[in-house]
Amino acid sequence: MYAFLSLCFFTLVSPVWSQNPEPVSKQKKEVPKAWIVQFRGAVDPLTELREGIQKAREGKLSLSALEARFRRAERVARVKRDGFALQAEALGAELREVFWLVPAASISATPSQVAILRKRKDVAAIYEDSLRAASRILVSTNAKNHAVDALQKAGIKGKGVTVAIVDSGLDMKMGTSGRPHATFYVNGNPKNTTGGGIQGSRVLAMVQMGKQPPEDAIDHGTPVAGVAAGEKWNNKANSDRGHAPLASIVGYSIADTTNGLALLTTMVKAWQQVLRDAAKYKIRVANMSYQGTANSTSIEQQAMDRTAELGDIFISVSAGNAGTNYAVWAHGATNILAVGAVQPNTRVVAPFSSRGPVRGDPKPKLRNYPHIMANGVSMVMPRMDLEQGEKVANGASYAAPQVCGAAALYRSLRKGATAVETRSALLATTEDIGGKNRNKPYNANISTSSSKW
Repeated sequence: MYAFLSLCFFTLVSPVWSQNPEPVSKQKKEVPKAWIVQFRGAVDPLTELREGIQKAREGKLSLSALEARFRRAERVARVKRDGFALQAEALGAELREVFWLVPAASISATPSQVAILRKRKDVAAIYEDSLRAASRILVSTNAKNHAVDALQKAGIKGKGVTVAIVDSGLDMKMGTSGRPHATFYVNGNPKNTTGGGIQGSRVLAMVQMGKQPPEDAIDHGTPVAGVAAGEKWNNKANSDRGHAPLASIVGYSIADTTNGLALLTTMVKAWQQVLRDAAKYKIRVANMSYQGTANSTSIEQQAMDRTAELGDIFISVSAGNAGTNYAVWAHGATNILAVGAVQPNTRVVAPFSSRGPVRGDPKPKLRNYPHIMANGVSMVMPRMDLEQGEKVANGASYAAPQVCGAAALYRSLRKGATAVETRSALLATTEDIGGKNRNKPYNANISTSSSKW
């Protein structure tokens, strides 16, 4: 059911010729590549991490004691992979990362080295690490697309909840100002420094996970964060609050290239850090508007699922912009909500929005993709380095943070609600829009949010 919420060789030539030259032989030199190794079996239950995060949130465990538990998990994971690491090193491969959240590692190796490592009994699969792109609101809050305005009028603005934005970075040095974008300040006013974060903003931390600096270079993470938890960024009519304008924000920059692409390895590292920061920053909801992998056992999908489970964190993701060819960059999305895009006011599915039965599911007829829909066409959002302007764009990237923002509002109001309850509440408050999407390829069981959210 759909629901709408209101990643050669070269030739070596001998320079020495004899009097009777022989044909020059061509030799192939393998070039190391980045690979992900998935191991057989599951990671340790990590029960002590789940319990530790909860106790730290309740003030019953210090953050330093919680960090000690994370370090133990790291040590256990490394010891578990000692045999693999020794063989990889002997072959000349480089072990880059050993993950503790999921049973996997990241290596740099040649195809020949990989062929040998694949024969290990503890290796389930080895595949190339690959790059993913940022998936590409009308106004983010209005009654024709959801009922958040009414909640904000009642004083419900996400205060006390922190939103994690796993994306291309945030605009923390707006233009030449040297400060965060106005959308990240209380009331959108940079002079109001009561936000408790960087330079008085509501951004508690900006964490670099990829190879690129954490400053938003592609104007993607900034508008995404603006939709979920931004404030009015100027006094013009198009400027509008995001869903949870009093929520705190932590940004995790996953960009590995100058055009914002992110490796799967970087995504896993980012989700490990989100979990590690959950108690410290009071993270209860998170959003990632990047392409994913349709197979729910893919490494970054497992990482998100474990983060949701162990950290009690609600996670929303962009469904993607591949239309009916949904499986190209779709998310496996087991314990998270994948969000598709509909057109403003009409609830008609946007032609670009990824959708369809989940390929590879044991029973595809019982599970359609995505889970829920939100407006993702002609979105008006804060623009990096230009507070007196706005960004107008389409894409499921900008639909997903609406659901994230709604989850932040819900968890700020119902402080004891779990991530599972929050997910259920969002799915339960939906409005059937099948009647608005009767023609192919939109005539699936589609629904939209009710006016409650």
